[in-house]
Amino acid sequence: MNPLDTNVRRPRSVLAPLAALALCAASLLFGGPAAHAGTVKPRIVGGDPVGIGEVPWVVQLLNPNPSGGNDFCAGTLIAPNKVLTSAWCVAGHNWVTAGKAVLDSAVKGAAGAGSTTRSIHAQWVDPAYNPSLSAVTVDNDLAVLTLDKAVAGRDYLALASPDESDLYDPGFAPPTVYGWGNTSSSVTGSNPGGALHSATLSLNSDSTCAAALDALSPHAFAPGHMMCAGEGGTGDDSTGHTTCVGDEGSPVVYGNYIVGVVSHLGARTATQDCNVPGTYDVFTKNITYYPQIRDQIYSTDATRDGKADVLARAADGTSYLYASTGTAYQSRVASPVPLANYNTVIQADVDQDGYQDYILRATGTGNMFLGKRTADSPTYVYTHFGSGWGPVKGIVVTGDITGDGTADIISEDSTGHVWVFAGGGAYDYHYGTDLNWSQYNLVIGHGDFNGDGYPDVLAREATTGNLYLLPGVSYTPEAPFGPPVLISGGWNGYDKLVAVGDWSGDGLPDVLGRTPSGALFLLKGTGATTPGPGTFAPPVKMGTGWSMYNMLG
Repeated sequence: MNPLDTNVRRPRSVLAPLAALALCAASLLFGGPAAHAGTVKPRIVGGDPVGIGEVPWVVQLLNPNPSGGNDFCAGTLIAPNKVLTSAWCVAGHNWVTAGKAVLDSAVKGAAGAGSTTRSIHAQWVDPAYNPSLSAVTVDNDLAVLTLDKAVAGRDYLALASPDESDLYDPGFAPPTVYGWGNTSSSVTGSNPGGALHSATLSLNSDSTCAAALDALSPHAFAPGHMMCAGEGGTGDDSTGHTTCVGDEGSPVVYGNYIVGVVSHLGARTATQDCNVPGTYDVFTKNITYYPQIRDQIYSTDATRDGKADVLARAADGTSYLYASTGTAYQSRVASPVPLANYNTVIQADVDQDGYQDYILRATGTGNMFLGKRTADSPTYVYTHFGSGWGPVKGIVVTGDITGDGTADIISEDSTGHVWVFAGGGAYDYHYGTDLNWSQYNLVIGHGDFNGDGYPDVLAREATTGNLYLLPGVSYTPEAPFGPPVLISGGWNGYDKLVAVGDWSGDGLPDVLGRTPSGALFLLKGTGATTPGPGTFAPPVKMGTGWSMYNMLG
């Protein structure tokens, strides 16, 4: 019996993984960085107190400052081991050495009783972050912190995907911002600290935002990158509703979705830190950055350094791991999983715990296994999840196809028909599609190659050697991909192609290619929105001698 013919189900509803960013501007005197934890002014102006138990995904970020105390920012849990915050909070600072993420703490700036604390394993700032867009705003202000250990069993927020673009319609229900920022706009008033607050702010049109902000500083508002919210500054804290100093990195939320993150408050007057008449709260429009943020969710690699790795098996079954340097590879070490008895290996963090998992197909039996480790033990445990997969032509894990926040398996059966197995580790439900890939002799994928927010597949045509992008177009698992779009020809010059993820560490998916002579090339993804020859940079030769390996993954 075809192993793909059982347990078919309908699409699942979107749950809650991911999040994003925002910008807050408010005045005429251009201020510097927010104060440290000992002097940061707490709470949102005009907001309402919120119990920390109501928002378990809100995170306090603390980083010791050489002058004393802690630098403070807020963040949002967007996966069990990922926190989204403002690039302004992270850029130029070392969060890995001593930074902490604190959850469940009712005490601002400290780990209170019953709180959960995690160290920071890695930090990522959007390469396009621009702290000098204008005198009152910064641009591309997003960062992701990777925790040293996942927070198990915890709710986290979903990033608004291209399917949720209506959340940004000014006529849609208003989102809510949460933060520990200042409840008084005065630069000299008393600033009692402590409680988390929230405020609901209606979205405004781009034209309204641009008219107000561009009057303060030319080109301060960047349509498409930002969204404008609130009723505008009133100058009176009894009537104002606005974010303020101390809210940097805080989430803007609608339902289970995060639609923005408060950015550095760069404009103020001599007497007011925020709530200045004629200004609006402005937040980065995170749907624009969905591919970059989502790729950080799935950026796990074996060495946990933010750059993808490749596994290689020699003819005698000996298995190795080559770690990336970004442009080349390090000396090989023993593979974390033995590959002698398998003919397929795919790397993917299926449960987003920050540790690489391995999907393996056994030689001979065709049985499928998921190899997993934990934060407490480097030993992999293997779970059998499928039988009879020997005839399956293609197995791809390119990301989340069903929209539930976990990595799914795409398989091509012996007749070329395509199936989607829902992720989470069990892979016991699947969906049939109307797709047929029999014209291709290779299908691979790991990420979003055209930057539209959906994971894609690369397919090489058997008769011509042309490489096509099979673009992701929706989270409908029965119809996840659109018609093929030609990238370029000549790809039959490689006898092995492997989509390992982000080899270079720039947040974009890359491909490794091996020639029959054993030369290994890096084909660096560019993020080009229109598929074509520019989808990949010219190949860069990284080394030779790879003909000794009969499997790469």
